[in-house]
Amino acid sequence: WYQREFTVPRDWDGRRIATRIEYLNSFATVYVDGKKVGEVRFPAGELDLTSACTPGATHVLSVLVVALPLKGLMLSYTDSASAREVKGSVPRRGLCGDVYLVSQPAGPRIGETRTGTSVRKQEFTFGAALENLAGDARYTLRARVVDGGRTVREFMSRAFSAGDLKAGRIEFTEKWRPEKLWDLH
Repeated sequence: WYQREFTVPRDWDGRRIATRIEYLNSFATVYVDGKKVGEVRFPAGELDLTSACTPGATHVLSVLVVALPLKGLMLSYTDSASAREVKGSVPRRGLCGDVYLVSQPAGPRIGETRTGTSVRKQEFTFGAALENLAGDARYTLRARVVDGGRTVREFMSRAFSAGDLKAGRIEFTEKWRPEKLWDLH
């Protein structure tokens, strides 16, 4: 268990209030003033606390962290050619990074983003989790590829509305074969 008392700044009234966990191994259940507000999973995440917090008030944040091995039982090979079963373990567990209280303006916001590329298909894919979209508004997303501070290419999604989201996400793919291919080395 981890626990900390915190005071929400008064000027955060009307804003989204969240806790950001930077590195977690493996699973956390989060409580504010003893009431469960949600869960965060490895490796990190952000959890909305707005409904559980009052700007200007002091609250208690409690986090129950459980380390979950990938498998309950694993095969371990020692010097011999035979394997034996050993209990799965997580060597680094708990809150391994910082935990912050953060605030953002209320209204539409971009959450987690993802990009994907395919040299074979000559495609670039951009996806984002979107929150609090107005039901009657239209939106577009723009993605920019930058190399050394210089914009190499810009992509724009078609116009969409909240009803076009699938599981809270939007994704678009464009044809593109860059002059310089990416290399992780």
